[in-house]
Amino acid sequence: MKHFVGLDFSMKETAVCVVDDSGQRVWEGSVPSSADAIATIMREKAPDLVRAGMETGPQAVWLWHALREKEIAVDCIHARRAAAALELQANKTDRNDAFGLARLVHSGWYEPVAIKSFDRYRMRAVLAARERIVRMCTMMINQIRGLAKTFRLQLAAGKGQVFEQSVRRALPDDAVLRDLFESLLSVPSGLKDQRRAFDRQLARFAQEDEACQIVSRAPGVGSLTAIAFVTAVSYFNWRPRLMSIFGPGYALKIS
Repeated sequence: MKHFVGLDFSMKETAVCVVDDSGQRVWEGSVPSSADAIATIMREKAPDLVRAGMETGPQAVWLWHALREKEIAVDCIHARRAAAALELQANKTDRNDAFGLARLVHSGWYEPVAIKSFDRYRMRAVLAARERIVRMCTMMINQIRGLAKTFRLQLAAGKGQVFEQSVRRALPDDAVLRDLFESLLSVPSGLKDQRRAFDRQLARFAQEDEACQIVSRAPGVGSLTAIAFVTAVSYFNWRPRLMSIFGPGYALKIS
C-alpha cells in the first residue's frame, strides 16, 4: 500500500496525516515539532511512503533539510497555492490542513518549491543584514541633517568623514546641542564598522563559492552583486542559467 503524508507545522506541534493510495485517511495525529519525532512517526505510520508535503514558511527550510537528511521524501508546496486547495475544507484546523496537504500530495497537482542549500541562505542572511545596516546608516544621517536645519546649522554636501567634519564645524556653543550631535554621529560610525565587517565576510564567501567566482568575471560585477545573483537563482542549474543570461560565447570563455 502506498502512503502519502501531509505535515502542518507549527512551533510546538506538527499535525501529521497519512492517506493511502485511494486518498483515504490511514492515520492522523500530532507530534512534537522536531525532525526526529516527525521522521519516527512517518516511518511507523507510513512505511510505504511515496511523498510527504508541507507548506512553505519561516520554519520550512530547516525542517525540509532535516527530513531530507533522514532520507524522508518531502516536498515544499507554496503556501498560496496550498491555501487554494485547503479553502475547500469546511473547517480550517491543523488536523484538516494536514489532511488537505496529504490529499494534495497524493493528487500530484502541485509544483514543489525548490529549497536552496543552507550555505545559500547563510550568504543571503549576511547580505540582507548588510543592506539593513546601510539603510539604518542613511536614516541616521538624514535625521542629523533634519535636526541641523531645525537649529539653522549649515552642513556641506558629502558623506563619510566629509559629512562628520561638516557637522562638527557647524556645531554651536550650546553644550546640549553639541552632546546631542556628537551622540548621533557615533551611531553611523559604529554602523559603518559593522558594514565593513559584513563586506569582508561577503568577500570571503564570493572567493570560496564557484558560482560567485564565475559571475564575478562579468565586467562590472563585484562580490555583492555576484552573491545577490547566485543566492537568488541557486535553485537552478547555474551553468545553463549563466549561458542563457550571458550567452554561449561567454559561457565558453569562463568554462
